[in-house]
Amino acid sequence: MLDMRTVLINFFLSNALLFILTAVLWKMNKNRYSGVFLWFLFSFFLSTGVLLTGLRDIIPDFFSIIIGDLLIVSGYFIIYQGMKLFLGMRIRWLCGIILIFLYLVPFIFFTYYRSDISARTLIFTVINLGFHSFSADLLLRRVKNDLRRMTFFTGMVFILYAFSDLARIASIFIFPFSDRTISMMQAPAMNTAIVMLMTMINFGLTFSLVMMLTQRMYYGLQEQNKIMKEHEIEIKSALSEKETLLRELYHRTKNNMQVIISLIDLQSAHMKDGKQSDMLVETKNRIYSMSLVHQKLYETKSLSRLNLKDYIRDLVPLLKDSCKISSGKISVDFDLDDVFVSIDIAIPCGLILNELVTNAFKYAFPDDRSGRIVIRIKNMQNNKVAFEVSDNGIGLPYGYDPGKDGNLGMKNIFSIGERQLQGKVEISSKPGFSCRIEFTNDQRENGIAGN
Repeated sequence: MLDMRTVLINFFLSNALLFILTAVLWKMNKNRYSGVFLWFLFSFFLSTGVLLTGLRDIIPDFFSIIIGDLLIVSGYFIIYQGMKLFLGMRIRWLCGIILIFLYLVPFIFFTYYRSDISARTLIFTVINLGFHSFSADLLLRRVKNDLRRMTFFTGMVFILYAFSDLARIASIFIFPFSDRTISMMQAPAMNTAIVMLMTMINFGLTFSLVMMLTQRMYYGLQEQNKIMKEHEIEIKSALSEKETLLRELYHRTKNNMQVIISLIDLQSAHMKDGKQSDMLVETKNRIYSMSLVHQKLYETKSLSRLNLKDYIRDLVPLLKDSCKISSGKISVDFDLDDVFVSIDIAIPCGLILNELVTNAFKYAFPDDRSGRIVIRIKNMQNNKVAFEVSDNGIGLPYGYDPGKDGNLGMKNIFSIGERQLQGKVEISSKPGFSCRIEFTNDQRENGIAGN
């Protein structure tokens, strides 16, 4: 035969498990989901209420009957409110508090003024039936369709609670207490069996709460992934639009420079003074070195970086043709690393290369001499780049100071290298000529898109 105190101890243990679990869930998700704290509060009320009820006939009736049953009833009302909050609904405390007050008044009456365990059990079970029904209706009918799969199992657990309440109400009439003044510990076997059934349902509630929270987290991750994908599409679309505009800008800049070069060619064709014509050619080469930067940027996947190695290999032959150097007389050797730079570095490097290579072609090898020009660009430590142009020509005149005595082109090299590139310019002329510039490549890793 089932013993009610033993059944209540088991019921307490199942609620203690629920209390520990909801405490863990609340600690893990208190800043993520609303309502989980009320789950924890429900399990605390339920565990404490069942413990006090199990101590009936040991502690005063006020604690074991009034406070114990009140905590259990309040717990079921709190879990109903916690479910609403968890599902994003507004909670209203007043109606539940009024119902609990309406329950408490007759419950106290049938405890102290007219002791009747059947009446107390009936009142207690009816109020629990109401809260269980409210919870089941909330989770199975009132919840949004997209969340119903998540709440279905927990809703069915509250349906089982409600059926056990109905069975307990029926048992009160079918298997009444032999004496309405006896203790609950002497309740009929059917009543005890129903409490045992509720103990097992409690384990189902424990499992269902974990499953519901897990599904909520899964749905939340799905929603976050959906939002992230939408943002990714928007960013890619905006980036594609900016890339298109930037490519168009580079293309038009290059075309405008080509127009300027064409105008210079027309003007140069009508120039009778050879010196002035040479100055126009030098100006044209400077413009072309800048135009080639925009062309290279237009052709690359990265619209903000270009490889100096490719740029130099394309620019030098054009300068050689412009200076009308025969292919067999002066050779150009390259020793180039892959150095990716921004437009702010590429254009100054192009202008310097134009000056150095043009000067070498024009002045390093007089009297139709043959010779060799070497162009080096190397990656160094600490994001430094070494850029060097050297030749084995006649070198600089004795006592010549390029920084003070040089022509416009030589002065441009110092100005661009030291001011724009913030680098160090070193020139030597023993033997031949060498110009080395070291600068910091701050833009190495920048760019709109990777190469």
